[in-house]
Amino acid sequence: MADSQRKKARAIRAINSVNEFSQNHSGTISLLSAVASIVAALGLTLTATQIYDARKAGDGQTYAQIADVWHQHLALLLDHPEIRPFIYGRRALKDEEPLADQVNAYVDLRLDAMDRVITAARLAGWKKQDLQVWRSIFIRAFVDSPTLCAVFRSNSEDYPELVNYAPTQCGGNVDLIKQY
Repeated sequence: MADSQRKKARAIRAINSVNEFSQNHSGTISLLSAVASIVAALGLTLTATQIYDARKAGDGQTYAQIADVWHQHLALLLDHPEIRPFIYGRRALKDEEPLADQVNAYVDLRLDAMDRVITAARLAGWKKQDLQVWRSIFIRAFVDSPTLCAVFRSNSEDYPELVNYAPTQCGGNVDLIKQY
């Protein structure tokens, strides 16, 4: 019995000691609590900043990848300027055209490049408004090239990402009258 009374007395002394400590050092405890809150807030801010920076870096990488895809296919026109009127000059491709194979090959590459741009942007989580410049570039490409328009119209199922970037006369969903 004496042993349990000693344990009880020790427990009471310990509780009193804690109470006395907290009364004597309440300012210190409050300060430590405030410091801990500030450190936690700084940690959360740092984490949020790192996430934001990582996303921005990812956006930059995605944009660099997209620009590279687009520039690679444009560089082919430097090697083959003879097909440029069919791509930018609104010149229609005739059946007997000696450049028909080159023009059709380039149009296929252009459609693939357009599809890769939209796919990369979608996978990176870009929003519709992030793609407005590319949308304008693509619409202009379809308007400037009757061959691009015709090939897309006959093969639009191969390029489902492009349907919302192609004019209706090419088999897409963009109504040019409403667009401009």
